[in-house]
Amino acid sequence: MNCPKCKNPIEKDTIVCEWCGVKVAQNQIVEDDVSVTDKTVVRHKRHGFVTFWLIFMIIANIITAISNVYIGTESQGNPANSSFMVAAIGAILNVVGAISLLYAYKWGFYTFIFSAFLAAVVNIINGVPMLMALLGIAGIAVLFAILQIKKHGISAWKTLK
Repeated sequence: MNCPKCKNPIEKDTIVCEWCGVKVAQNQIVEDDVSVTDKTVVRHKRHGFVTFWLIFMIIANIITAISNVYIGTESQGNPANSSFMVAAIGAILNVVGAISLLYAYKWGFYTFIFSAFLAAVVNIINGVPMLMALLGIAGIAVLFAILQIKKHGISAWKTLK
């Protein structure tokens, strides 16, 4: 049997092609949360908790962005003012990242990595203790762990394009 996508040889009961990484199920390609057979399209949805977490991240980061913009505009003349604006930008990046993960784009995860390191740098510059400044990076590990939750044997991470 050959992979329907890359045409390399695979075992008959293969779930994921070892060559190209496409999910294969009974002679059909399973890509981007959708299985395509000759005339049938079957949706493979991610685990409900993953969807809940991403929606929670969108709401929490919208609130964070708005509050940081408000605090930043109220503290004009204060050197920390720019830090609040950078935090607001980071929160907006997280909203964009969470929305892209909802639509199954892997680059959304990388926006979380970027904003976590941005926040760590800003916190260190502002004198936040190193451990506290780097604690936000642990959020990346939590998000990655949540993306490993499986539904029908396929993790949310594997469904990202």
